[in-house]
Amino acid sequence: MLQYLIRHLGIDTSTAARICQRQESEVRGILSQVDRQYPHIERGGTSRGTYSVLKQRAEHGEPGLTNREIRQIVR
Repeated sequence: MLQYLIRHLGIDTSTAARICQRQESEVRGILSQVDRQYPHIERGGTSRGTYSVLKQRAEHGEPGLTNREIRQIVR
C-alpha cells in the first residue's frame, strides 16, 4: 500500500482495501494510523471518501523525500 502511495502520490480507501485484501473499514483504521505515524502523509476527505496523499513538501521549501525517508515509510 505504501509503495502504491509513493508511486501515485495518493491512495483512496477502496484502492487500499483492494491492494491489502482487507475490508474498507479495516483499511480506514490502517490509513489513520499511517497518517499519524508518518509526517509526510496527510489525510483528506471525509467518512467513506477519505484518501491519503504525500504532503507537497516543495510548498514549504523542503526537498522531496529522500531514499532513507522512503525506506522508513515502506518498512
